[in-house]
Amino acid sequence: MTAIASIITVFTIPIVLSFSLVYFMGAGSEFQLPVAKTMISLITLTILPVSIGMLIKRYAASFADKAQVMVSRFGVIFLSFLVIFLGYVQRDILVEALVATGPVSLILNVSTMALGYYTSKWFGLNPAQRRSITMEVGLQNSTLSMFMALTLLANYKMSLTPAIYTLIMFLTAGIMVRVFTAQHNKANRVDRENSVLAARRM
Repeated sequence: MTAIASIITVFTIPIVLSFSLVYFMGAGSEFQLPVAKTMISLITLTILPVSIGMLIKRYAASFADKAQVMVSRFGVIFLSFLVIFLGYVQRDILVEALVATGPVSLILNVSTMALGYYTSKWFGLNPAQRRSITMEVGLQNSTLSMFMALTLLANYKMSLTPAIYTLIMFLTAGIMVRVFTAQHNKANRVDRENSVLAARRM
């Protein structure tokens, strides 16, 4: 799912972001997004690492399993330091940015997770697939957004919004993990009880 999403975003992000800059800031805005350069950057940052990871998983599964925990921890630590750094650099407008973008980021995050969950339920997917899709749409690649704001657009202020979204994303994801874990444990308990009852009736 992540691999498919990475391929799609290479083409959709530059186009959507380019139109958004024109729509919100005007055609004569100082912020211009080079579409071709953006696509190349996205390929380097998303498709290439995912492809390498899939190859390692395919031909060195044991090494991939051992490295997965360390890579995941490094990603969380790096993202945390990046959010802290951006918050410190822009501490003068941090409170204002939280008030302006915090509620919107929360609504966006919760609504996308709800949409992902109920859409997958409507299509008849099993609970595990519904949970996977919910987390996939809720946990966005905010690091990529911050990278684009800092490098391609060279604007620190724009990088603060995905940083705030990251904080909200971790909070809601943690809540959903607890909810899904409770649902999973309850379903397993019910299955065991039903199995015991069925065995007694035999």
